[in-house]
Amino acid sequence: MEKPVKKVAPKKGRATTSATSARPAAKPRPSTGKAAPVRLAQVFELNHETIAARAYDLFERSGHPHGRDIEFWLEAERELQVRRKA
Repeated sequence: MEKPVKKVAPKKGRATTSATSARPAAKPRPSTGKAAPVRLAQVFELNHETIAARAYDLFERSGHPHGRDIEFWLEAERELQVRRKA
């Protein structure tokens, strides 16, 4: 024997939209001419993307030599670690 399913009405005062519904875009703030303050942890975050970007920069500055990818990766990692500690 199946139990009857009880339907629950949404609570009053709460929005009934789903989490995937579109939210209105935030208004852009007027520019004051000053750069937003950046925390040091954001600038020198050691992650794959940051290291890869620095390694590619080293690759380009060296004239695109092939076969030295590991060397550039390790150098980029070392540079970013030194900057992070400073």
